[in-house]
Amino acid sequence: MSGKPNDKVFKTMVKKHGSEEAARAWYRELGAKGGRNGHTGGFYTREECNCSTFRFTHTKPMCAGAKGGAISRRVSKKVPQNA
Repeated sequence: MSGKPNDKVFKTMVKKHGSEEAARAWYRELGAKGGRNGHTGGFYTREECNCSTFRFTHTKPMCAGAKGGAISRRVSKKVPQNA
C-alpha cells in the first residue's frame, strides 16, 4: 500500500476484517478492481467523432463542448452600445 493509511479508517477496517493483513488485502482488492476497470481512456482521449455537430472530423471533447454550450441555460450579457 503506497502512502500512510488514514489511522481512523484503517482501525475501523481492522476491526471489521479481523486483522491488519486482512484489511490491507481488502484495500489491495479494492484498488485492483479500480485498476481493472480503468482502461477506458477517459474523457480527454483524442478519439475522433464524426457526428453532425461540425462539418469536419473533430474530437469528442470538442463535440461535447459545443453541445453543452448550445443547450446552456445561461443568458448572455448584452452590452449596451453608446451612441
